[in-house]
Amino acid sequence: MEDMLSENKRIIAVVAIVAIVAVAAVGVVYLMQPTGGPEPIRIGVLEPLTGGTSASGRGGYHGFQVAAEQLNEEGGIMGRPVVIVSEDTEGDPETASSAASKLITVDNVDFMMGTVLSSVVMQVAEVAADYETVFIATNPTTSAFTNLVADDYDRYKYLFRTQWNVSQWMYAFFTSTTDLLEDVDSISFVTEDLTWAREATEHLEGFCNESGIDYQGVLFTPGTTDFSAEITQVEDFGPDLVLVDLLLGTSLGFHSQWWSLKPNITYVGASGLLSYPRTIEELGATDTDYMLTVNHMWNVSLSENSQQYFGDFIQVSGQKPFGTDVTSYDALMALAQAIEQAGTTDTDAVIEALETYEFTGARESFTFMDNHQISYIPPVLLQWQDTEATVVWPSGHSTGSYTDQPWV
Repeated sequence: MEDMLSENKRIIAVVAIVAIVAVAAVGVVYLMQPTGGPEPIRIGVLEPLTGGTSASGRGGYHGFQVAAEQLNEEGGIMGRPVVIVSEDTEGDPETASSAASKLITVDNVDFMMGTVLSSVVMQVAEVAADYETVFIATNPTTSAFTNLVADDYDRYKYLFRTQWNVSQWMYAFFTSTTDLLEDVDSISFVTEDLTWAREATEHLEGFCNESGIDYQGVLFTPGTTDFSAEITQVEDFGPDLVLVDLLLGTSLGFHSQWWSLKPNITYVGASGLLSYPRTIEELGATDTDYMLTVNHMWNVSLSENSQQYFGDFIQVSGQKPFGTDVTSYDALMALAQAIEQAGTTDTDAVIEALETYEFTGARESFTFMDNHQISYIPPVLLQWQDTEATVVWPSGHSTGSYTDQPWV
């Protein structure tokens, strides 16, 4: 499946009967709907299927795929099949902007979803506003995205987001870890020096200050391969807890270097690549046992859809779900429910429904706030024990007990 996702362009119609035509020469795969059926609802998906953030992009794509398959198995949306039309953004803002325009003007999609990286989502936001097309962002966290809606509703009312914003993200990390571990007096946060991270460190520092917790932010240049200076910086600060968020594959060296040294500090792979089960499994037991990760969901009953989604995602992708895939799933499910409530795909009617109703995805039920940001949904905190993930927080969904990292 991941080999298929490396192709630059694909159109997927997830319907009961499909004909498959592969055109290897131009890197296109079509799964065509049968003729004579109801007019499909076309969902434009923008994800980085190649490049440095492709792991997130492929996961997000699979989340849309699971949602589309489930919807079509139930008869589609208002009796119409769901068709996914996907473009590879390559993680590049200009490429994403062109791809979004193409989805709307050439592929005639009805709605758009997806994206990774703040710089990308801000470009796509302008295209969606220009063409008055509903766009649900599923991965980027920058507050600037939903600030567009708050500052100029008439132009940007088409924008929604199912991912935490930066403040919610940091709140999820902060509350879950400090509640589980207790008696945390100091925290270090380590991540790449990216747009979202600079905003994130300000929010996390604010939460720490409010709770009387000493804080250190360590942002390193993307592409760094030797993390000795950053590790020394954290050790010199001497925190009780280090939160590590790695978005880029090139940054995994930080984890490997840290884990080989095992400083006397509790280590949380807060999110990003260190929350991906496949990353954990590839690193192996010696590099993962006892590590904590903060995730959007896991194979527990957060909603009526959680466990079915978890199983279906594995069937579709061959991997366990992580973070950005469920925000994609929830985006398409929310859109489907909004269309059903509105009784039409008319843009203004769908926007009103998205603004009005509560929606059910694979996490807890949610609404969209006035700025079209998803309401806060608490995370789950996992600990990897013998290469298996155990839910250790919150207690109402725990599948096992937390074990202190033996070297701390």
